[in-house]
Amino acid sequence: MNGLTALCFSKDRPLQLDGYLRSVHRWFAHPPEITVLYTSTDSEIRDGYEELKREHPEVHFLPEQDFALQVLQWLDAVQTPLVLFGCDDVVYYQPVNVNVAGQVLREHPDVLGFSLRLGLNICHTHTRDDPIPPPAFITQEPILRWRWANAASDWGYPFELNGTLYRVERVRSILHLLEKLRQGDSRVEWRHPNFLESSANHLLRFAAQVPQELAAFPRSCLVVPTINQVQTIAWNHIMGEHRSVRELETLRRNGTRMNLDAYTATSFNRIHVGEFFITQQSVGL
Repeated sequence: MNGLTALCFSKDRPLQLDGYLRSVHRWFAHPPEITVLYTSTDSEIRDGYEELKREHPEVHFLPEQDFALQVLQWLDAVQTPLVLFGCDDVVYYQPVNVNVAGQVLREHPDVLGFSLRLGLNICHTHTRDDPIPPPAFITQEPILRWRWANAASDWGYPFELNGTLYRVERVRSILHLLEKLRQGDSRVEWRHPNFLESSANHLLRFAAQVPQELAAFPRSCLVVPTINQVQTIAWNHIMGEHRSVRELETLRRNGTRMNLDAYTATSFNRIHVGEFFITQQSVGL
């Protein structure tokens, strides 16, 4: 049995979601079982998701109705030791060795999560062109390990939804505690991916007995082409040319797909990028 189960969040992005799913299946030697929790704002894009269901029969598509309830139900049903969250605008471009990541999490209880988006190549932020200092690494070979509490920028962000492997029991404790706190305090909110990230990170900084380290491969395995915004919770810095979801759905219907080869052939020094590579070649690229 694969030791990893994944949940991907998607809104109005069938073309980008297709790229995410194909990149996972390309770069994970044993792709995880994936559930996509998705929502769409018009019938045309909803039809796009229906086409993706037929193109990716191995993926479980779950229309979003009650975010908190559905996420907790998914999490409680997970039978693997590790879980992975994803967003539809993520593209994997390097091999992911889940066995190595899982071994690190098993052998080092002080490691909270194994990041697939960080590496020695990540030295700039996405909101400005300033360099960010790397953390004081505990180890660099064969795996990066560092303490997240005093690290800068993305190096100090312990809970995120782009691509970090976590122990399932740790994520269950975080989310169930958030839900318990929410029911007792209206100021606590996590029922949206953006709220989930911010609330979980706030909780981890003040909760007791939280593992204080993160780990990663020496080179990052994914990027996030930040070319549109589909949520209204927080402002996203657009890195490249803005591409509307309607424009992209029209392109997808005409045979356009994400060009995975182009991402693999490119070097990146940040997580969120402006490079948006598409192609008219076949879906099986």
